[in-house]
Amino acid sequence: MGMENATVAVPCGGCTGKTSGIVGLLKGLIYGPADQATKDARLAVCRGCNLKDTTGARLCREIDGNLFCGMPRLSDLRKIIRDESKDGCGCDLNFKASRREAECPHGKWRVIQPTPQTAAPEGDDAALHVMTLAVDLGEIVISACALAGGRAANPARRIVWSVRGQMIPAARLFPVADEILSIEVGGARFKETRVFPATPETLPAGACRHKHYAKMLGVAPMMPPIELPQAARAAARTGPGFERETTVLLAPLQPNSRHTWPLRRWLELEDFLLSQGHGVVVVDPDPNGALTQSFRAARYFGPGPAQLAAMVERASLVIGGDTAVLHLAGALRTQGIAICGPLSGVEQFGFYPADGADCPTTIQSVTPAGFCACAPCRYAAKSRFSRFCQFSCEGLYAVSLASVIEAVRSEFPPRI
Repeated sequence: MGMENATVAVPCGGCTGKTSGIVGLLKGLIYGPADQATKDARLAVCRGCNLKDTTGARLCREIDGNLFCGMPRLSDLRKIIRDESKDGCGCDLNFKASRREAECPHGKWRVIQPTPQTAAPEGDDAALHVMTLAVDLGEIVISACALAGGRAANPARRIVWSVRGQMIPAARLFPVADEILSIEVGGARFKETRVFPATPETLPAGACRHKHYAKMLGVAPMMPPIELPQAARAAARTGPGFERETTVLLAPLQPNSRHTWPLRRWLELEDFLLSQGHGVVVVDPDPNGALTQSFRAARYFGPGPAQLAAMVERASLVIGGDTAVLHLAGALRTQGIAICGPLSGVEQFGFYPADGADCPTTIQSVTPAGFCACAPCRYAAKSRFSRFCQFSCEGLYAVSLASVIEAVRSEFPPRI
């Protein structure tokens, strides 16, 4: 490739568009690095940013495993003019978020900067502050398992749990912390902060997230207590699809399409369950229900965390992929079947006990038969398979309908 076509990302000087990368580096040396909690909180804000550039694309984008604000800045070999208010700063955000003096051109980082208003109240120095970065209900459940272990190990210690604002209703289902905050508050007012990774790529290979997060707190994970509103439980008892003695809850859609079992097989599984006389309900994360129109069973569109948890608790069996619904099933001790590709089902769901720590797991995993080139799947950004996995998961296509039906018939004979 000729040098005239090379695109090289360089750091900016605080995103003002008036300082060079060299000046920015010098400022970084003067001011020093940001603490890890602040860096992680900044990156969490960026990942959740919905601002778009002049082309309609999201400003925050991942390119070759690196997070950028807009298209990367070009090297000095090719001068460009950019409007940072519309097209982003072009910075490598992993680098920029680690600099104490760095700023977001849209002001989104200001809420997590140390200010006099966030001065530590008396007693906060002794509190354990935990941040869960991901916007994912499954991560909330896993974090709650670690926090439950922390609470049991040290009942007198105050625990503060910071999550993304939209995840606060989910976190409130698990009474494992003394206070729940929006993650934008950051860790400035707390002396000790533990940050739970937002993506599997940040975990050691083969690590169980429940045990890994609990280890970060110096404890063992435990099944967390769950408090469900009585109204949600009552609605689940009388809702469409729950009238029969046994009801199977299907969660066919995952937030990431690369972990989705083919729709045709989901429909065939639905036909089988209905033919056996079971009640069937389908959960669709889309509030408009546009993604599950082909199903015949009762459908629930965009349920909130309390409603979803009550439905999982009421169900006889939950079937889904690598999804938060299966983590809820595990926490509620509802039997489940996880349809996995090369992903390690034991690694994801093996922690949840059926009835006590020494019992087999509540969640049974169904994986492809035979060899899979990308096993064990970690869908890591550095993997040479990652570009292909963004569009589909070949391993999931290798999971047969017969293997799932066999799990339904043989693993849960008392209830199905």
